[in-house]
Amino acid sequence: MTPAFDPGQLRLISPEIVLTLSAFLILGLSAGVTVLSVGALRPPPQSDLARAIRNARSEAIRKGKEVEVDPDTLGAVRGVDRRRLIRFLPDGRAIRPGVDPWTGALVQENEGTPQ
Repeated sequence: MTPAFDPGQLRLISPEIVLTLSAFLILGLSAGVTVLSVGALRPPPQSDLARAIRNARSEAIRKGKEVEVDPDTLGAVRGVDRRRLIRFLPDGRAIRPGVDPWTGALVQENEGTPQ
């Protein structure tokens, strides 16, 4: 009678298979982490204001006339106190207290540096 399991026919797992499987494991884990982290990339909340200021400045330069933007509503200027508006001149300068005249960036009052 022949045994159902012959230990002499047992083979060991070759090192190449172990290396290949570990390489695929590392690639899979790094791909999974990358896919999950891409979904978490979002612009910071201040970027909407920065984008509105940048668009208003380039529109003033491109059209050659003054453009006003409200930093609170990001653009709507009707029925707003005109002292709060940032006015961009056709040469690209910004006019408003607390605003850098060359870039239009809001300046922190206590430090004097752009935000």
